[in-house]
Amino acid sequence: MQCKCGADLPEKAKFCPECGKPVPKPEPKPEADPLRGYPPVLEPKQVAEILGIGLCRLYEHLHAGDIPARKLGRRWRISTKRFFEWLDGQAS
Repeated sequence: MQCKCGADLPEKAKFCPECGKPVPKPEPKPEADPLRGYPPVLEPKQVAEILGIGLCRLYEHLHAGDIPARKLGRRWRISTKRFFEWLDGQAS
């Protein structure tokens, strides 16, 4: 790791040996967002947009059980987590 002044910093150093400035804290690596910025539950329109298919085709897949979803009354709802796991091939 290097200081802003360009000096090489020894491991576990708290201050730069050249300029005396505090060693910048390493930025935490962003973790992959499993929900990819979507709400916890998706509507069919959102899933159709993600998959790049029309709503009619999506409803065919929902009725066939190809996509993990639940029907609540007359409406379909898709768990975002389960959907992306299915999409990534991690779940059946």
